[in-house]
Amino acid sequence: MAAYNGISIPTDGETIRVEDGKFIIPDNPIIPFIEGDGIGRDIWKASRKVFDAAVEKSFGDSKKIVWYEIFAGEKAFDRFESWLPDDTLSAIKEFRIAIKGPLTTPVGGGIRSLNVALRQLLTLYSCIRPVRWYEGVPSPVKRPDDLDVVIFRENTEDVYAGIEWEEGSDEVKKVLAFLNGEMGRKIAPDSGIGIKPISVTGSKRLVRAAIQYAIDNNRKSVTLVHKGNIQKFTEGAFRDWGYGVATEEFREHCVLESEVWDGASAEGKILVKDRIADAMFQQLLLRPTEYDVLATTNLNGDYISDACAAQVGGLGLAPGANIGDEYAIFEATHGPDCPEVRRQGRHQPVQRHPLGCYDAALHGLDRGGGPYRKGRLGSDLREDGHLRSSPSNGWCDQSGDERVRRRDHRSHGLVGCLFGSAYKTDWIELGARRIMRKKVTVIGAGNVGATCAMFLADKELADIVLVDIADGVPQGKGLDMAEACPVEGVDVKIVGTNNYEETANSDIIIQTAGFPRKPGMSRDDLLMKNYEIVKSCISQAVKYSPNAIIIVVANPLDAMCHVALSTSGFPRNRVVGMAGILDTARFRTFLAEACDVSVENVNAFVLGGHGDTMVPLTRYTSVAGIPITDLLEADELEAIVDRTRKGGAEIVAYLKTGSAFYAPAAATVEMAEAILKDKKKVVPCAALLEGEYGVDGLYVGVPVKLGARGIEKIYELKLTDDESAALKNSADAVEELVAVLRPHLS
Repeated sequence: MAAYNGISIPTDGETIRVEDGKFIIPDNPIIPFIEGDGIGRDIWKASRKVFDAAVEKSFGDSKKIVWYEIFAGEKAFDRFESWLPDDTLSAIKEFRIAIKGPLTTPVGGGIRSLNVALRQLLTLYSCIRPVRWYEGVPSPVKRPDDLDVVIFRENTEDVYAGIEWEEGSDEVKKVLAFLNGEMGRKIAPDSGIGIKPISVTGSKRLVRAAIQYAIDNNRKSVTLVHKGNIQKFTEGAFRDWGYGVATEEFREHCVLESEVWDGASAEGKILVKDRIADAMFQQLLLRPTEYDVLATTNLNGDYISDACAAQVGGLGLAPGANIGDEYAIFEATHGPDCPEVRRQGRHQPVQRHPLGCYDAALHGLDRGGGPYRKGRLGSDLREDGHLRSSPSNGWCDQSGDERVRRRDHRSHGLVGCLFGSAYKTDWIELGARRIMRKKVTVIGAGNVGATCAMFLADKELADIVLVDIADGVPQGKGLDMAEACPVEGVDVKIVGTNNYEETANSDIIIQTAGFPRKPGMSRDDLLMKNYEIVKSCISQAVKYSPNAIIIVVANPLDAMCHVALSTSGFPRNRVVGMAGILDTARFRTFLAEACDVSVENVNAFVLGGHGDTMVPLTRYTSVAGIPITDLLEADELEAIVDRTRKGGAEIVAYLKTGSAFYAPAAATVEMAEAILKDKKKVVPCAALLEGEYGVDGLYVGVPVKLGARGIEKIYELKLTDDESAALKNSADAVEELVAVLRPHLS
């Protein structure tokens, strides 16, 4: 069996290929990883969990990363007495894409930089670092959100070429003799000497990549950063060669700043300009909005990218990708070795895993193909406003699984790179470029669906896709709602469509589409009609959002939950019916009216199926803690219970041509909010029971805990014999409907 460094190549993975300049990514790519030195090993343990969770969340079982350890740095030296074994380079060359942690680079003496060696040996000529601020991150500047740049740093030349000689050595004496003698220079004899090569080839390919990126990603400008006023034939040449690339290879896409000064229009063009390196530092502080993509020489890029990172909160917020034509290595940014916490499991994966466990999508490479820029790090902030460097319990290993669970709905940059696209030039948004905002699909643009969408927007819970088969209806309503957002002061994206592809990557799918209930129509009459509708809608939606949570609203509610469950193939916690919240809301409304009190003071639960057999639990009902039986007579209470059971029919009778939609939409959005915000909220919902309350294999309304995983717990109340009998009667009514559907359910 083939092996590198004595470790067999995994048999369950495939090799990434390069064809016609494109990386061809299989569904199970083998990705070599280097743990790194110092805290790198701690970071890797947490990061790997999140990478794997991101893939599982995004693609289910259809894709996975097959990890393969290779060695460099201290671990390699301990095992093989080599800081960078030949087998490590051979493995990266075979598998094309790798990820690494920070590696030891002594200052002053010792080994040369392993990071530089990897970049040069693999011709990873672009070091690309996106830098922008994320809401909630402490920053030393007043307006950190003004900075949003992508830095292209030349990666193989400049003083990093490693051509230098130590003071007093025989080699440096030869160089000094040549420079002082033949070249007529006057260099002190006690000098160390270094060479700064900058080539046409290295400069042009770096600027070419930067401009192409700006074109592909609708960026506004590319700035060439240099010190050409002093180093005219290296830094100055970099500037001149960069302008040559713009005018000779991208003339139709670019306009030079000097041309704009002479009256040319920059409309629809990439503005190409240059800045002296030292001036650029103050420009980024004082006028950051004027800069977009930066193309720099190696040393300048090193300085500037770290300075930019400081403006938005620190080095860990600006990870890097080293990219060439055939290979790429993702890596953590430089950071402290932190010997006081290394190997203690206390350090967070802020650097290699950007934004401290927040998974970020590459531009155009997230699951749905559309990036979302808005994100928070609020959950990583202490009450004093400072970003935590370790979990509240002090142990990364112990908290890692919980942090993965809470955050695996976002897809990581490396994951997007591997599975989202095969185009090399798209990688460069990398890990910290964009955080995916929550997304909710509402199926059905009728009264309930459209009202759900508006309520979701009003609460600013997520971006919304409103989908319907009626051409123009979701588009028109979506546009109308989007135009209401500025008035309401909310910032969400609302899209109406007839195409399920636009629903991709949704966190929640709300199924409202169905044949409307009309006067005199029982819920049974709706059964087969809505079976076909729900089956069709859910099958299309889950194709594009295989990791979503489904909230069913269509009637007959309990039966349609079974259709959604069967069609999606999801586990029971991810398919939940909106019933109990609505029924309970009606019950609370009628009780508040009868008692002449605020509805906020009324606490109640309604169990059972969403129909005439529902079970309002008067024993668990109170007003500000006062038992409802102390406030209402038995006959009054029974009348309210009966009215609650017929609450939907009462509205249908009034409307004559429709059914309720405000309260159902409000109830649905309450559920969505509990899930999106991971509120762990206890509410009555239709859940699939598997033995609870003596019911097996049926959706019945019961109290559940709703959180990020959907139904996280089913609460089993202690019922009286009468209540148990009533609940069984309600479950039997649900079974009658489901029995009709069972031959059609897979």
